Amino acid sequence: MKNAMLPSLERKFFTITKYVMMFAAILALIFAIGAAIFGLVNLNATADTAVKEPKPSYGVLKDAKSKRKHDVENARKAAVQPSPEAQEAPPQNPDNIPLEFMEQMTRIEISLKTFARNANQLEPSNNTRAKIYKRATSFGSLMPTKDVLDVLEAEVKNLEADAARIRNLARDDPEYITWAEFLTFFYTAIADDIARQKKEIAAATLRASERRLLAMTSLYAAGISFGAFIGLMIYLAILGIEKNSYLILSILQPREETNA
Repeated sequence: MKNAMLPSLERKFFTITKYVMMFAAILALIFAIGAAIFGLVNLNATADTAVKEPKPSYGVLKDAKSKRKHDVENARKAAVQPSPEAQEAPPQNPDNIPLEFMEQMTRIEISLKTFARNANQLEPSNNTRAKIYKRATSFGSLMPTKDVLDVLEAEVKNLEADAARIRNLARDDPEYITWAEFLTFFYTAIADDIARQKKEIAAATLRASERRLLAMTSLYAAGISFGAFIGLMIYLAILGIEKNSYLILSILQPREETNA
């Protein structure tokens, strides 16, 4: 009775073990393939490190001013304080502007003076043009001087077109804009945009580095999982041989006892 039960229990043990090992092997193979694909996809993760040229718009300043009506006191304080443009010391050589920019700088200066007259404001001083050019060159390769002046010329035209509306506003009105305030806004907007992009680039670069590290980890995990799969398959093969050996012995043993 015991001899008859033993092969049956052994067969059940081998069968259960075989299915468990096969299931584990399939899981290991699936994980290895998934980890390998994930690792290869993210192995060369990169970040876009190019700083795009800011495009400050007069409309942004205009909208911001219209939204600050509730803060009249702050607007009055900003209106009476001289802008950083006015506080800057005159450059030692105010006419040191390359000839290639002279025509464009003249157009910008004319637009500012036209706006000042139409808006009933003091006109820019004679050294304002030199200050504008100096500020335009401060962004280096991130935004070439020509690009800065192109955007500035277009936005000054928008400011000039809005002169009649501004003239009808009270000086302490939150929507009132001076040409000096516009220039301060324009250059600050460019600097802030570049700073924001640099911060985003740094964050994107860090994320790309983390993705590459995760990719390497995934590839290592894939290799380990594939190795486990191979090991399990070898174990299953040995288990099959062992099972067949037990079956052969269980068949031969009763025959030997009968012959004895």
